[in-house]
Amino acid sequence: VPVARSREVREPRSPRVKLSEIKAARYADNESEVTLRLGVQNPNPYEISIASLKYTVNIGGKPVSDTTVGQGERVSAGGTGVFDAQIMVNETTHGKDVVKLIKSLNLPYTVNGKLVAGKSDSDFEFKGDLKLNVSK
Repeated sequence: VPVARSREVREPRSPRVKLSEIKAARYADNESEVTLRLGVQNPNPYEISIASLKYTVNIGGKPVSDTTVGQGERVSAGGTGVFDAQIMVNETTHGKDVVKLIKSLNLPYTVNGKLVAGKSDSDFEFKGDLKLNVSK
């Protein structure tokens, strides 16, 4: 093919997941809400389709959310698709020791999961601490 001689053909690159934003708000001594934004970056010069974006959110060492999103979503060439989630941290999702966790004003978190897009899949993990502000 004449085009093949003129320049190198690049292999497709795997999309990757980035943690666009994570923040928390305290509503009561036993309730907090975590807002999570995951971005799927497409480094390719063509649109990709996401088969699934499955992730688990752990707060204080306990799983509070297990979610799958993005089935059939498309991410434009060189673009980023963003998926939002609001996760409640309370006695129902975390257990009886949630009051102690929220009073500490520090929520250690882990977000881990798997992105399946086209013929590629990739695992991801994000860790950190969320600081809760004290209302005045």
